[in-house]
Amino acid sequence: MVKAINEAPKGYKSPSYEKARTVLLEREKAKVQRALTRFTNEWVDCGVSIVLDGWTNIRNQHLINVLGVPASGAVFSTCHLCHKVRRTLTFCLKFWRTLKFF
Repeated sequence: MVKAINEAPKGYKSPSYEKARTVLLEREKAKVQRALTRFTNEWVDCGVSIVLDGWTNIRNQHLINVLGVPASGAVFSTCHLCHKVRRTLTFCLKFWRTLKFF
């Protein structure tokens, strides 16, 4: 990133904080949503597996990643912090039922 900034044309003025957090952010979110639509549209026709991936971060907090995995590749959906509960099959089933995908 620093290299790219250093190679910017003379006189280049970066966008304002306000523009970066509103207009430009919304534009990027729309791009990501369009890219995801390619995957999620396939789910209706070909099916998808919902995968829960538990792990512990460097702060020793237990997290669960939720992914949709169609034939074309995995798509990250959400991550949930669950360090105060015992991760059992019963917990995972109840947790899975509460999930909303995209």
